[in-house]
Amino acid sequence: MIGQNLPMVPDISVYKINEVHIKVNCDKDIAMELYDYFSFYAEGFKFSPLYKKKRWDGKIHLFSYITKLIYVGLIDHIKDFAQERNYSIEIDNELQSISEFSVQNATDFISSLNLPSHFQLRDYQLNSFINAINNKRML
Repeated sequence: MIGQNLPMVPDISVYKINEVHIKVNCDKDIAMELYDYFSFYAEGFKFSPLYKKKRWDGKIHLFSYITKLIYVGLIDHIKDFAQERNYSIEIDNELQSISEFSVQNATDFISSLNLPSHFQLRDYQLNSFINAINNKRML
């Protein structure tokens, strides 16, 4: 029969381009919504010569409508966007960021480094290390 057993195509599909950008495949109307959703007014935009000459709207856009690229760090906000608007979303496995690196794993690794005894690990350093490993990116 026609129309049966066809795979459902998600409204939004996201995959990794590089360590900085991800690509969002979607229809033009959803891309316009993303363009508006990920934009904000620049500080002091009213004083900009480009704004005064009406060559710039004063907004900074984090999502490119043309290339459909956005920063990797905004993946959670894209999930929120899709959930708010009831869009189906498919995310590449490479972008599924949460792993299970525990405190025990971290302390075992640090003890294997054989650091001199005068180095004392602080609790915030351990937490930051675990968070960076689990999220696969952090400054």
